[in-house]
Amino acid sequence: MKSLLIALVVFAASVARASEPPPEPPATLEQLQSRLHELLVQERVPGMGLALLKDRRLLWVGGIGMADVENQIPVDADTPFLVGSISKSFTALAVMTLVESGKIELDAPVRRYLPDAPIDNPW
Repeated sequence: MKSLLIALVVFAASVARASEPPPEPPATLEQLQSRLHELLVQERVPGMGLALLKDRRLLWVGGIGMADVENQIPVDADTPFLVGSISKSFTALAVMTLVESGKIELDAPVRRYLPDAPIDNPW
């Protein structure tokens, strides 16, 4: 999931900066890999993992570029990536989705939903 998000962010960034209309979507896996490799080079991203899904079925999983440039280790389906601070955005999205569906209250005490959480703050 995070690799697909990275791919979409890289692609969106390149399209947003383009002064001409975006290219036609790739028709084959090879075309997609080639286009993504071009974007990686353009954006100076060493590599990324990618998964393609259709109707909730995994069609392909793999990597493009390098996981370790110095040692020339390519990205593959098992390459770990650090998520970093982006997990905060996903957590906020999940919480707000629960708020909007009425399953939790945003201003309720955390302990209402996580009674055993090791939180020092009493609210």
